[in-house]
Amino acid sequence: MGPLEKTAQASLDHKRLRDIIEAVETCALFVLDDQRRVQLCNKQARDLAGDVDLTDWLQAARFHTIADKRLLEGEDAPINRCFGQGVAAPLVAGWLDPRGGEHVFEFRGTKLGGLSVLTLQDCTQLWDLRRTLAEMPGPSPGHDPANLPGIAHDLGNILGTLQLALGNLERLDLPDKAQHHLHDLLEACARGNAVLDSLFDPGTVGEASPSPVDVAEFLRTKSHRIARVLPRAVSLRLDLPEDPCLCRCRKNELELALISMVGYVREAVLEGSDRVGAVVLELRARAGMIDVEIAAADGGSSARLPLDIHDSYFTRDRAMRSGGVGLVVAERFARHAGGTLKILQAEGEELRLVLSLPQTVASESSTDTRQSGSDLYGYRVLLAERDTHLRKLLTESLRQFGAEVAAVSNGEDAIYIMERERAPDVLVTNPSFPDGTTSKSLERKIARDHPAVRMIVTSGSPDAPAGLDLGGSMLFLRKPVQIEMLRNAILLRPPGKK
Repeated sequence: MGPLEKTAQASLDHKRLRDIIEAVETCALFVLDDQRRVQLCNKQARDLAGDVDLTDWLQAARFHTIADKRLLEGEDAPINRCFGQGVAAPLVAGWLDPRGGEHVFEFRGTKLGGLSVLTLQDCTQLWDLRRTLAEMPGPSPGHDPANLPGIAHDLGNILGTLQLALGNLERLDLPDKAQHHLHDLLEACARGNAVLDSLFDPGTVGEASPSPVDVAEFLRTKSHRIARVLPRAVSLRLDLPEDPCLCRCRKNELELALISMVGYVREAVLEGSDRVGAVVLELRARAGMIDVEIAAADGGSSARLPLDIHDSYFTRDRAMRSGGVGLVVAERFARHAGGTLKILQAEGEELRLVLSLPQTVASESSTDTRQSGSDLYGYRVLLAERDTHLRKLLTESLRQFGAEVAAVSNGEDAIYIMERERAPDVLVTNPSFPDGTTSKSLERKIARDHPAVRMIVTSGSPDAPAGLDLGGSMLFLRKPVQIEMLRNAILLRPPGKK
């Protein structure tokens, strides 16, 4: 084939490849060169970027963690996490669209020679469906189910007020004895959060906020507690690396997820012919991810426990009835940490559960998320909160971060401020007020008159997310809202921008 024919063939191959990419409609697809510049993409990718250059958008898009709304920047940016030493690593992250609505994307990266393929699949609807179904409360003996939303909302306000007050005390130079009592109170708040969160989701165990955890060291020190779910005839074997394996998560939730996974594999061991053996827990790092693999060994290799945790309609009640509630707990933890949980079992092989979590850079371990700096300087925040004490403390805390805050107790006053004074960058509001104003009516008002204003809706009611248009311009935070999470949510977009 001569040079002219080769050129024509290359042009034809390029056109075919472009046609193939354009035919992909289930995700946004980017083809990158070795400098991570976009060479080809499909319509879904162009729709995401809008009028912005595709390469610039991909490098500068403000993706964030789902759990605590922390911006993913530098080495934590999804495009950097998805490519490492030629191995694809899935990652889940959030993103605010131009209207302010939150989307959940699953990122996957694949290297093909000198090119890289990055896909972003929008799984927002599936995410919201799972959350809504998981949060549907069932009737409890001795309690009126109809009153559960009101009780949960009030508890959220009480705990939120207490946590903010204790947070202010924590910044003071207190005597050692007072610090000890303060720590006890903070621990009690964490337990209260766990109880409240259990009204929403069986997989939640409260902690202040996700933080870097060395999973290898965690397993060394907590393995005796994890092994308690095993009978005496079954041992727990650890295969851990010497190097640290850091991921950002809540320690209590990690422990509960691992206990749940070991308990699930335990059933496979007990259904084996010998009913003795071992459960092996192996930890390994690969391409920006940490894999925790738990498998049945020496017994129960042929046992199969058919349970599909990826079924969208796998609700709390079904989990309880099937005996697989542990996997719901572990799968929810994996999603909120930006990872995945997989059940693997080929014919004739042992059951394996693989928990994959995004790896965190070592330097992050020394970062204190409870900053008291002025990183909200330049932001104008309008706070509409019914609870008097919570409104006061939230206002003080946001001002300590540098924000300009106007606080009101009802929706009519919020509308008045937006109409008569300078519009805020962010409106933080309850779903409804006694004056008849709702977050939906505020959203319509903002869309019509103040399209640059973002909305953050906070509530402690289990049925609040189902009643909101979370695909629109609202970002939902569950009460009690940690002040660090609220700060992170405000920081998702620079002030004065939409």
